[in-house]
Amino acid sequence: MVGAVARAGGQDFAIARLEPDLPPNPAFTFAPATPAVGDVVTFDASPSTAVAGGVSAIAWDLDDEGTYDDATAAMTTASFTTRGGHPVSVRVTDGNGLQATATNVVPVACGNAPSFLSVDCRLAELLATVDG
Repeated sequence: MVGAVARAGGQDFAIARLEPDLPPNPAFTFAPATPAVGDVVTFDASPSTAVAGGVSAIAWDLDDEGTYDDATAAMTTASFTTRGGHPVSVRVTDGNGLQATATNVVPVACGNAPSFLSVDCRLAELLATVDG
């Protein structure tokens, strides 16, 4: 609430403007946009905003198990050992304690690197086409 006191005709009047306590607006980016298994993916929640007291806390759920206990900085990294869509979520808290979350799905591909994860992933894809 924003307020002021005005005096008119020998009387004091309180003037107030109520502002809604809106939740924060969580947002994040990640790079690379289409990582391969084993690639390090960088997540950045700095695009998040909050009207009430700014962003006071950030928490990440990088493994899609429903708890925000994997990282607490605006920027963090993770890698994935299987191909497919991997949901990643961020929870943003504002100065008044209100929270909001955002989720993006990271599309992980097998890739072409000569790494065990990439070769194993491509082999699993090949076997799935032979079995199917």
